[in-house]
Amino acid sequence: MKHHSIVIRYIYMVLALVQGLPATMQAAQPQDDNTSPYFESAAVRDSFVKCSKPIWTNNWDDLPSDKEKDGYVKFDNDPKYGNMTFRRLRNRRALTGEECTVNKLIGVVGVGSWAKDLGALTDEDLDNYAQVNAVVKAGVTVDPMVSVKDMQNYYTKGTVAGYAIVAGSGSSVLSLDVIKAFSIGFYRDGKLQGVVPVREGQNGSGVTLKLLQIPGSDKICAMLTAESDWLFDEISLDCSGGIQADVANLMKIKYAFVGESTEFTITDGGIKKFNDFFDNKPTISLKKMQGWNPVLLGIPFPFVNAEVRKMTDDNLDNFATITPILNVGYQGGAKFMMKNDTNPNAEAFEAGMEAGFKYKMDAVLSLTAGTWINVLLFDRNGKKVQEETISAQVLNLSLVQIGDGTVSVKAKVPFSGCEIRFLTVLGVNVGGMGIHYGFVRMSPDVSHRCAIKPTISSNICDSQTSFVLRSNPKVSVTWALSGAWDLEGNDIMATTPVRVTPDGHVTHMQVGRYTFRATAKDGCYDETTITVGDMGKSGNMCGTPVTNKYGDIYELSPKIHGTSGSLLSISKLRNSENILKDDYNQYAEYIGGLKLADNLCVVGIHRKDGKLMYDADPKRKDGETELDSLTRVQPKRIGFVVEASATVLNLHALQFLQIRCYHDSIEVYRHLIDENNAISAGVGGSDKLQKIRYSIEVPAKDNKGRAMQMDEFQLWNSGVLDLGGSNLRIYYAFIEDAASDCSSPLACDALVMSQKKSHTTINADETKFGGTVDVLTIDDNMCNFIDSDLDTYMAIANTVGVGSGHTIAVNMGRILDYHHQLGIVVDNKTFLAAVKVGNWLTVETFMDGEPTGDKFTDWKIIGADVAGFGDKNILFFQPKNAYNEVRLTLARIVGALDVLKFYGIVTRGDINNNGIPDCKDDCSCVPGVKDIDVSRVCVGDIVKVVATGNTGAKYYLRFGDKSAGTNGIVELVASSETKNNIQYEYTTKKAGEFQLTFFDGSGTPLSSVVYQVHPLQTRWLTTASNNDWNKWDNWSNGSPYCCTDAIISSDAKIFPVLGTVEHPADYCCKDIFFEPRSAVENVTSLNYRKAWVEMELKPNMYYNLSTPLKQTYTGDMFVPKNITAALFEPLTEDNCAESRFNPSIYQRLWATTAPGKIVSKNGNGGITLGNNTLGVLETQWSRHFNAVAKSYAKGEGFSLWVDNGQLPATNTFRIRLPKTHTTYRYYADYDEEILGSEDFTRNENEMNRFVYEDGTASGNMTMKYEYKADGKDITEDRTVFVGQDSYQITLKADEPTKTFLLGNPFMSHIDIQKFLKANDNVGSVIVQTPHGEQTIAKAGESVVATGDATSIEPMQSFKVVSNADPSTSLTILLTTEMIGGTKKPDAEGENKGETTRALRVNVESLTNGSRSASLLMMADDDMAVVPTLMDNEVKPDVKVFGISKSNAYDIMPMAESTSLGIFLNHKDSISIEVVPTEGTDAEEYVLHDNLTDIDYKIGSQVVVSDAETSLGRFVIRKLNGTDDEKKENEHNVCIMQEGSYAVVQSAIENLKSVEVRDASGKLISEVQGDGSQRLRTKIMSGVQIVSIELTDSGRASYKMMFNEQNMQHIR
Repeated sequence: MKHHSIVIRYIYMVLALVQGLPATMQAAQPQDDNTSPYFESAAVRDSFVKCSKPIWTNNWDDLPSDKEKDGYVKFDNDPKYGNMTFRRLRNRRALTGEECTVNKLIGVVGVGSWAKDLGALTDEDLDNYAQVNAVVKAGVTVDPMVSVKDMQNYYTKGTVAGYAIVAGSGSSVLSLDVIKAFSIGFYRDGKLQGVVPVREGQNGSGVTLKLLQIPGSDKICAMLTAESDWLFDEISLDCSGGIQADVANLMKIKYAFVGESTEFTITDGGIKKFNDFFDNKPTISLKKMQGWNPVLLGIPFPFVNAEVRKMTDDNLDNFATITPILNVGYQGGAKFMMKNDTNPNAEAFEAGMEAGFKYKMDAVLSLTAGTWINVLLFDRNGKKVQEETISAQVLNLSLVQIGDGTVSVKAKVPFSGCEIRFLTVLGVNVGGMGIHYGFVRMSPDVSHRCAIKPTISSNICDSQTSFVLRSNPKVSVTWALSGAWDLEGNDIMATTPVRVTPDGHVTHMQVGRYTFRATAKDGCYDETTITVGDMGKSGNMCGTPVTNKYGDIYELSPKIHGTSGSLLSISKLRNSENILKDDYNQYAEYIGGLKLADNLCVVGIHRKDGKLMYDADPKRKDGETELDSLTRVQPKRIGFVVEASATVLNLHALQFLQIRCYHDSIEVYRHLIDENNAISAGVGGSDKLQKIRYSIEVPAKDNKGRAMQMDEFQLWNSGVLDLGGSNLRIYYAFIEDAASDCSSPLACDALVMSQKKSHTTINADETKFGGTVDVLTIDDNMCNFIDSDLDTYMAIANTVGVGSGHTIAVNMGRILDYHHQLGIVVDNKTFLAAVKVGNWLTVETFMDGEPTGDKFTDWKIIGADVAGFGDKNILFFQPKNAYNEVRLTLARIVGALDVLKFYGIVTRGDINNNGIPDCKDDCSCVPGVKDIDVSRVCVGDIVKVVATGNTGAKYYLRFGDKSAGTNGIVELVASSETKNNIQYEYTTKKAGEFQLTFFDGSGTPLSSVVYQVHPLQTRWLTTASNNDWNKWDNWSNGSPYCCTDAIISSDAKIFPVLGTVEHPADYCCKDIFFEPRSAVENVTSLNYRKAWVEMELKPNMYYNLSTPLKQTYTGDMFVPKNITAALFEPLTEDNCAESRFNPSIYQRLWATTAPGKIVSKNGNGGITLGNNTLGVLETQWSRHFNAVAKSYAKGEGFSLWVDNGQLPATNTFRIRLPKTHTTYRYYADYDEEILGSEDFTRNENEMNRFVYEDGTASGNMTMKYEYKADGKDITEDRTVFVGQDSYQITLKADEPTKTFLLGNPFMSHIDIQKFLKANDNVGSVIVQTPHGEQTIAKAGESVVATGDATSIEPMQSFKVVSNADPSTSLTILLTTEMIGGTKKPDAEGENKGETTRALRVNVESLTNGSRSASLLMMADDDMAVVPTLMDNEVKPDVKVFGISKSNAYDIMPMAESTSLGIFLNHKDSISIEVVPTEGTDAEEYVLHDNLTDIDYKIGSQVVVSDAETSLGRFVIRKLNGTDDEKKENEHNVCIMQEGSYAVVQSAIENLKSVEVRDASGKLISEVQGDGSQRLRTKIMSGVQIVSIELTDSGRASYKMMFNEQNMQHIR
């Protein structure tokens, strides 16, 4: 603060220089014209030349045309628009999000609880609504009902704005007369500019309606709009009189908006407008427009083409005529269907858009006879996806005198078509009807509200090395360190040891400043800065003390001057000489009794050397520079530093203490003190002492308008001041420049809470009147309370009846606790009038909507609790509990002001709660409590708190968990031990994250921690924000501990990833249940007791599976008829009875003979079961086996089929493991007779344990865990199996093979790329996906793939292809790194591999979505060659492969011309797309169809209808091949299936013969051609060899698989 005078001198010099500049050198000024269409006058425009907020307009006529597409222009000293910023309003904009707020609290006479759900007006949900009383009677003038302000934007003159209201429900719909009663009020900066009646109530315009579905009933929404004649930032919905009855007792208002809704007519021009608007992303086109007249003889009569054309041309006034008939029911309608040309598999329009029709109805009277409209929406396939019914009353509201109406519905799902149907319930003549056109409208733009509410930026002591960051529990976030600096501002991000976990636990903190970012799953974020150390940086000294430091210059005032009153006797001031000493910690003390008399000069300072204390004479002195002269004459602030107890410095100080100024014993100025600012605090007994500055600002002119000159000033008391036994101390007088910030309580470490800086918002739902109002009451400009500008205020009307009040609720946007003071800024008049009442203002804090217990009501005592500056006062208080909302409730002050002014909310750091901000308090960090440890427990267990404090000292422990002590408060005394001398325990009753704060005996906070009480059961959220197992809000009920049962949910977007275990309980639960399609990555780090897994299977397809649990047998694979076992309950024969039918389960093994049982009769005619082996088929799958007692080993894969039997094929079936059964039975297929049984033994110690666990590994971690459950003490020995970081599995085959089946033994995903890199003996893997198999292979140092599969799912097996010669065994290495674990410290960085240039061929079935892909690699890159492998027992729906030398490959090198094979299991419509990988130049290639001789550009989608299996029909070739290449292409042939025939077609007439043989060589058919271009011959189903001979003696043979289904349909 000591540098302020220097800074101010320079400011004055700069001002002087600026004032001396010629006009031509100053910034260009706006021209005095009014050619701008955006403002109501030139004066208004000119007042906005320095506006920093964007100004929105839908009229770009007067703005640079080259910026129109950008929709944004920022001017820089423009002659007309100065520095304004304009933005283009392209679409209707809902006034929602945190930038918009309800700005007026309006009380209706005689109504108590006037509003409900007011927050719905500005939240992001456009379908909910606020309910507002609107009692408007005849003769009542225009009154506002509700008002919404945009705090960050303005909107130009000519902008349409309005409100969406619920117009009614069912038959109760507002009439047009009622609509006429509404108007829109336009405001700017809190001032009303004008009121305009809504357009919908005027003649010649209809009410735009849309139908919205509200749970429980149909609600009709009307848009009420008006065009503004003024620049505005706020709109109100007003009601006017003139109606002879109550308009409505309750209005339902959805949201406010600005701008017209962007509408696209389904016409030639409208469709082009749509495509241009979205830059052809997507491009849509009209698929069909239809219309029908009423039903005639049971058949709707369609429109002729000429009438249809009227609905699609650009003449929006003509219409297609519907001729109604005198009949009941359907009266005609129209329908449009659109298509998405960019993506044919997607809908044309998004959910949330509106679709509807503009229609004509001449016979308006007939609407009362029961006419209604149905509006239907359709998907791209013509399937109805939504239907809404609109009643006659609504139609009546949507029509005006000329009979035109519009009706639309809001789409709940994406759609491509819309239909309107007119219907009647009576046989009446409804008159002429017609359809003008169909249309779609964009949904309003909605601003996102990022409600993270993180911990507020805070100071902490340098002894504290950890901190817990908190946030809104309803918004899952991930914390990260985003910046680090030392206290000099140097960046230390690269070297800081500070770490933060994703859930906000900060460790290793050192002195410095750290910024942490909390990021939500939708990408929005907020930040918090924690400053360690740096307390008292501003010191306690502020201003220049008036002392005799530089000589005997000053004296205490010896007398009073020319006025009544008395001077305090020097004898009553002990040590009065201390006031003028150069020791600012010494003081004079009043010893004259319990009171200070009225009209008493308490103390004064006089300059006795004949010079002035303040001389504002503008005449320069001798030797004085111009800057020194300017500094000297500027206004000063003078005052005294006084100390007393907080109970003494009460209202009296503000009302009766004044400072008087003198020159030559003549008074020249006096003023009540206008600053009372605490600067330090001490403790005197149990009463806090406050050291406070009392000062006034002295102007440059005295009372008579002369230049101020003074040589003395005195502190006067003009009322009896009751000291109440407290000591009154006077330290020193001071003088300073008035421009200094010393007088401001906001000078350091203060934050004005605002929407822009801290996301602070008005909680409109809880802002309300508490009782009946006597007159119309408006609490105005509530936005000013949260706008960061302390010169603007919220006006609170002082009209509510006594005993009730107004409640203003504020969402702080941050989480605060005892580290901060919270201040409410009011004006002096409000404070002085209200503080007499004492409980005029109640301030209460809330956390997530629940009261915290902190409530403040008595404001008679000031001191550190009230800081005055200028014409304002800040009411400070310091809640003890964490909170994120503040509610102010104001009672009426009888006989006081009409309006109470509230300017804002401020916070400032005050760690030790002494009222002095940390920046001025070098004693903020007091010795605290250390070594705090709170045990981790679950609900019902006992929390134990242990800490170390001062021996024998009293402490208060305040728990966020109210189960502790008395409502969360515990008082205790530290024992005589020197360590762990504070101990407390209590039994928990609910789960949660709680804060524990330690206070000393005087209530000063010392230390705090956040601890957790874990739930007994919890579920991983599918919407978890990150993969942190221990992050509280990633779980439904909070994170688990060793006493918690954990459920891993199906289909989560993110699954937990466990880190490296340092302590056994790092990643812990009690039992764990894996739902289908779930995982825990790096699961080997998990500490658990028992595990259950569940798989979900569709019928009639094979799944490649494995088991992750020990003691799993083949017989466990059954689906019980009725499982009664709860989660975490053992599966027994009683609660999970064995069932082998409906559905039936079939299993296969790979490359291995399977064990089986065969039925035979013994010598006595009885049935016996004999052992048998089931041989391997050619495709290396065994036959189905029925053995029930075969155990599955670690890494053993198998194939499983579910036969739904008599159950619907649409059912899915779940198999839960492990079972506890020890006997399974064998059944006869045909009658389900029990043929026998087989017993086996399970090792109970291994049940419910993961299959990979090895108890002999030396690195495993163990722990003894004790906890309480159901009132019982339980002790468990736990082991975390982290002794291995690699696992070897040897796969076996009965016969030599290159392909093996490996089962994933982990409940974690296996990274395929890491798997391939770790296993040199593996060349590729084949993975089953929901849409078909994918192949992934090595290509040099890279990994290439036919699809996007990157991992192996838990409980999934996959084919592993060796790169060595065929063998009967293959040893595989699995590592924890593959399943999400970390590498060893000495491991090298991961090689991601280079991007491989290739063409990927994608083929998809358009009927069921099955997909297949092959990869053709560019020849100059590292190669991978993977032959195609297909299961000939269960054929894929679709399979594509490349062909080389009569062989099929999933991955192969790209040749100059590469033929494709496409297998289809049945005739189908397919799409083919050849896509280049990143970095691949595919311009020289085309996809050629040999059948049609058409070339398709690479990257385009080719759709083939009624396609069948083909070989070589499609070829990828270069556009301009060489002569040799062209000759080779001439020899290309393709083979296509046509039902029971194979068709062979050549590029030229060179086919000599074709023969077909089965796999054994038996001839099926043959045909001779003798130079034909096309031959056709008979085929059978299955694998066959097609041999082709050409006229030039060329021969080729192809092994093909033909499907069977289509053969039955072709004869």
